[in-house]
Amino acid sequence: MYAWTAVMQNTLTTLNLSDRQIGLISFASGLGANIASPVSGFFVDTLFRRRLKCVSLGCMAIAAALLALFALGVPLAEGDAPALAESYPLLVALAVGVGLAQGGFAPLTYELGAELLYPVPEGTSAGLLVLGINASCLAVILVQDALRQYINYVVAATWVLCTALVAAGVRERYRRADAESAVGVAP
Repeated sequence: MYAWTAVMQNTLTTLNLSDRQIGLISFASGLGANIASPVSGFFVDTLFRRRLKCVSLGCMAIAAALLALFALGVPLAEGDAPALAESYPLLVALAVGVGLAQGGFAPLTYELGAELLYPVPEGTSAGLLVLGINASCLAVILVQDALRQYINYVVAATWVLCTALVAAGVRERYRRADAESAVGVAP
């Protein structure tokens, strides 16, 4: 997901947009993520304490759907019409939505990783997640030229796949919280 905004300069070439407009789409997505991260953390800490997977999956599904819509808003070849009406404001709004969804699940993923891998230190679980993020970013950057306009579809499909894998393959366990409450440490 993080690499998606970094390669927009190449993936939006079929649109008649300036470099500044493309940069603003990327910035809007990042801004949405920065706004949503602390908000999602607050709501999970106060309302959904043991629902990290559920909330993360909801955010991931929203991100995947919005990425698919974004991809449909970009023509595949020069001169083609996009499946959705070509609209700069729509692309900005979709990018903000993707950013909000990404920012919504990012801190929850780190927290769930720490819970699932406990007693492994939090820094190690976070490091493993960062390694995975960086590997996926490298993969997107390496294939961006070969896939060019299809990269938006590839990223959206990858999000759908990741959402399904998390839904089917991650068993939500709160090992750290359970261990802390067993010794009397407040959550």
